[in-house]
Amino acid sequence: MNHTKKILILSALSATLGLQTAQATSTFSATSLVTVTIDNIINNTNAGNLSDISITGGFWLDDTLTLSDDGFGKTVTGQANSSYSHIGNWQDNTLVIGDSLSQSFSAIGSATDGKVNSNYFSFGDMYFFNDSSDDYTIQYSINYLLATNVTGDFASSSISLSYSNELGNIDGYEEATASTLLNTSSFNSSTNNPDPLLTSFSLDLGAFEEDIFYTDVTITGYAEAKAKEIAPVPVPAAGWLMLSSLIFLRKYRISTT
Repeated sequence: MNHTKKILILSALSATLGLQTAQATSTFSATSLVTVTIDNIINNTNAGNLSDISITGGFWLDDTLTLSDDGFGKTVTGQANSSYSHIGNWQDNTLVIGDSLSQSFSAIGSATDGKVNSNYFSFGDMYFFNDSSDDYTIQYSINYLLATNVTGDFASSSISLSYSNELGNIDGYEEATASTLLNTSSFNSSTNNPDPLLTSFSLDLGAFEEDIFYTDVTITGYAEAKAKEIAPVPVPAAGWLMLSSLIFLRKYRISTT
């Protein structure tokens, strides 16, 4: 039997026997876009003089904390993994009207025969300081987008944004969640917020007064999957007919030579 005929017969056997292996996959993904913008600065004492107001800050990660302390990171068992991406800016020079601080923060995870549990977070701080005896009003706003998605056997994900200030008159929380158990994914955006007072703020700073605006994002994700074994598919009658035909042709070839 030449090499070509062997390949044909082996191919036919593989096709008809239907031997298959399958691998389950569970995934999660979460992403956030956050921007804080200085909309206006007003000196209520000396109109037009903005030389004594300082606004600095930015977004940053602290990945030195360990997950065992409810901190930053992941735990992995088997064939699974997760990762994060963070792009943010920090401004040491004083922000002026129209300037913004922004970040893009996201995470993904997957499992094929194991599980991964993830917890990632970023911090955002904007510092306001009045270095004079003048009285200032600062108007600023926050824009955000939160989205998360899951697929597979078992996965869940949550991405949340919390924002507040040192003076204590701002306290907001937004989130998007997803779960394969509930067959849901989620999207949340400041453009859908029905109350503009929750995204636009007015800060009054008296003589030598200061404030800090906090914008923290937390991403949690879990994915678990087990490899699945699929029993061989019974060979259909057409398959046996094809195989017996190949054998008959082989015998016929021998008898005629």
